[in-house]
Amino acid sequence: MDDELVPVCTPRLAAELGDNPSPDALAGFQLIHDVYRHDWQLWLEAAGATGLDPSRGPVFMHGNGAYDAMKAGLGFALMRRSFLERDLKEDAVVTPFPLGIASRLAFHLVYPGLALEQPAAAAFRRWLLSEAQA
Repeated sequence: MDDELVPVCTPRLAAELGDNPSPDALAGFQLIHDVYRHDWQLWLEAAGATGLDPSRGPVFMHGNGAYDAMKAGLGFALMRRSFLERDLKEDAVVTPFPLGIASRLAFHLVYPGLALEQPAAAAFRRWLLSEAQA
């Protein structure tokens, strides 16, 4: 299952951007990174942002640390959309820019070839694929 990376922040920070913000507006905010620090550069290039240093801001060794820092209002994090689904629906976090970029990370279901001969394994695979499509 593929995923995309989107910039995310608290609703309070999004309000500071104003209506229809340009990606260049991120110059006034912290960029929060996880170990895939170069992803911000990829997103900023895709968004056409100029004059921003994509390497500035704190780096966390795990996405959870970056997410927690963002939730604390410390800046914008670039996160996988699937990780944010519940908080986005509950408006706990927002994505103020519509652009997402493909994540290099994906979810894979791996199993031995004969596993699907087991009814429980086949049912689990069907359920998992159904959930992923939803």
